[in-house]
Amino acid sequence: MSEVVGNPFANSLVLAVFGAILSALVTWLFASRAAAKQAVKDTADKAEKAAAIIAEGHAKLEARVAELTERLSLVSAQVVPFSTAFQQILVAQLTHAHTPELDALLAKLGPPITLTEEEEPELYRLLSAREKEVEFDEEERESAIMLPYVIKRARREQAQIALAEGVRLQMVGVTAMVAVPLSSLKRVTGATS
Repeated sequence: MSEVVGNPFANSLVLAVFGAILSALVTWLFASRAAAKQAVKDTADKAEKAAAIIAEGHAKLEARVAELTERLSLVSAQVVPFSTAFQQILVAQLTHAHTPELDALLAKLGPPITLTEEEEPELYRLLSAREKEVEFDEEERESAIMLPYVIKRARREQAQIALAEGVRLQMVGVTAMVAVPLSSLKRVTGATS
């Protein structure tokens, strides 16, 4: 061994091997550190992308919940029965500022109907007089003829609703899409074109 220590070639060779090993070790250390940093950066990027996807999904979910809440509120809203709605249309057609007595009785048709049994014959008498008046158009005279029948149906509907609520039944409204001819819409709205 004393020969190796004193031999400059052997010393150079040992130092070269030792330097190469040390250089390889330092290179491996820096490369693994860079790989670890890149892995951390990749993981952070993936987490950021996942967070963005989750946030987008959450926003879509919130929008859908808001839409469903709105639809549920429409479903939960009290549905006006057909006869009551039709009665309101007829009352609107028959109400005029120059007929205060009839207008006061028509206002009591509600909903809810507050017209008393004592007032009902007077309402029917005034409607009968309206049927015969020539100053009103045919549609209004027809409304005066129909309203007593519709009042009876609306009262029956309200009684059925009250009965259903009394026994805690839930009434469900069913809406149907009805095609209305354009000529009818023009006649009702008064449009000429």
